Amino acid sequence: SKEMGGWTRVLVDVEDYRGRRERQLREIAERAARRVVETGKMLQLEPMPALERRWVHLALRGNPDVVTQSIGEEPNRRIVVLPRPS
Repeated sequence: SKEMGGWTRVLVDVEDYRGRRERQLREIAERAARRVVETGKMLQLEPMPALERRWVHLALRGNPDVVTQSIGEEPNRRIVVLPRPS
């Protein structure tokens, strides 16, 4: 509360929605990476909030074949998965 000198952040996670969404995005990221490797072409993902984009970047960070980049302006900011330059 304001009287106590600060605000408290509260996270409501109903039925593990956050965990399920993170796993779902990891699978989407891995499928996108496979497709980029197969086609050699970039792939744009759907617009998503900053936390979800972070999960995708982290999911593909260790992939030696692709790189990720955020493009656009909020609320339409999205991730592009690109082949890693040789």
